Amino acid sequence: MRDFDGDALEFEREKWRSEMNLRGRELDLKELEQATRDAEIDLKRKEQASSKWRSPLIVAILAAAVAAAGNAVVTYVNGRLQRDMDARRHDAEIQLEKNKSESDRILEMIKTGDPEKAAGNLEFLVKSGLVTNPELTARLKDFLENRTPGSGPSLPSPSSRVGFDESSPITPSMQQDLQKLLNDYFTYLDKAGFPRVAAKATIKIENMRNPGAYYRNDTIFIDARMAGDPTVALREYNHHVLTERYRDQDWINQYSAIESGLADYFACSYLNNPKIGEKTAQVFALKPSFMRTLANNRKFAEFSGLTKGQIPDIGAEIWGGAFWEIRDKLGRNAADAIMASAWFKHSVPNEASAQASEFVKALLTESRTKGQTELSLVERVLRTRGFPVS
Repeated sequence: MRDFDGDALEFEREKWRSEMNLRGRELDLKELEQATRDAEIDLKRKEQASSKWRSPLIVAILAAAVAAAGNAVVTYVNGRLQRDMDARRHDAEIQLEKNKSESDRILEMIKTGDPEKAAGNLEFLVKSGLVTNPELTARLKDFLENRTPGSGPSLPSPSSRVGFDESSPITPSMQQDLQKLLNDYFTYLDKAGFPRVAAKATIKIENMRNPGAYYRNDTIFIDARMAGDPTVALREYNHHVLTERYRDQDWINQYSAIESGLADYFACSYLNNPKIGEKTAQVFALKPSFMRTLANNRKFAEFSGLTKGQIPDIGAEIWGGAFWEIRDKLGRNAADAIMASAWFKHSVPNEASAQASEFVKALLTESRTKGQTELSLVERVLRTRGFPVS
């Protein structure tokens, strides 16, 4: 009985040990499973955290951010470069305007008609610091130091050639435009060989009932509606110069035709345009779109069919056409010099149309001074158009 009880007790002990070992293994297994689960959870967390950065949305946002940053950098750089360029351009424009102002100032200072006064004015500019361009200042100083007394550049004073009637309905801008036009034209006339006119011309702008322009007794009358046409003012000023030698001569017959043709010619030659009154034609909606043109094929024989009143206008086209063709063949400078010399060095006709041969002879004489080729070309033009070439 005791042995049986001892065996039973030992058996229970062994059973208990086995159960304890089994539970221990189960606990270890559960701990292992829990550790595995924890590792899986940790791995999933890491994967989830890293997957956020691989998400298409996140990638798109990052790409957009990078692009925006790049654009910002490009915009900043471009803006800075543009500002630098604008600053340099602004400085260059200021310098250019400054140089232009100084050049204009110099030109104004030599418009004295007297080389000594012009030199004194230039010296004043240098000493007063009104010319700041180092190169220009050095050249002026060199010129003044080496200038021979009585020599040097000197332009005619504008005020000594033309003025404006104070009663004229003329705006300051219109007067300024006319003055500039005539100032430049005076230089052209001097180069062409025109003599200086002692009398000063006065420009009077009027509100005329019938539009027109004319010259009388050193005064140029222009309708206000025609004041913006450069050919009008230049043509009328030409009368002031061309008739200076012939103040007592009647403006009729071939004298009026030739003089009117030259008045047209020099205005057109300066403007490099054979048409007279284009802007006037626009103002009054005229057809054709000009008053006269020197680019024509008119013949001298047409004078026979003209009345005395038609000669100054139509005659201007007949003579002016020949003058312009000569200019086409010889060039402006040579033709201008021939026309001016023929008028101012020789007598001009005032009788019947046949006396035009006197001015033809003057043209050929002055052409000969340029050369045989020039003489032949001028003679051919005149003969082709039927002018009386002896």
